[in-house]
Amino acid sequence: KAMKEFPSHEKLQQRGCWVLRMLASRNDSKMIITSQGGVEDAIVAAMKRFPNNKKMVANARRALKKLGYSCSIINGDLVLERARRTWFGGQIVPRWMGRKKNNP
Repeated sequence: KAMKEFPSHEKLQQRGCWVLRMLASRNDSKMIITSQGGVEDAIVAAMKRFPNNKKMVANARRALKKLGYSCSIINGDLVLERARRTWFGGQIVPRWMGRKKNNP
């Protein structure tokens, strides 16, 4: 909530991303924060607003990964993809990698 209310406060955004990373590390906490909705949006907004804050960006990316997202920079734009766990090895892969091809 604080990250959304104070988007231009860099230190708060940095600490918020760290806290979300730590909460996302625990399954019980992860379920609570994901049920609130909008967590990903707050993290991505912080990454876009402060792209040069290396600590914050690192914590933001780790939090997103733990929440089941994959993020990358494509042509200077931040792209966020919902990832899913595969049945082999628990490796997280982007959804498009898990799509079945249509056979003609």
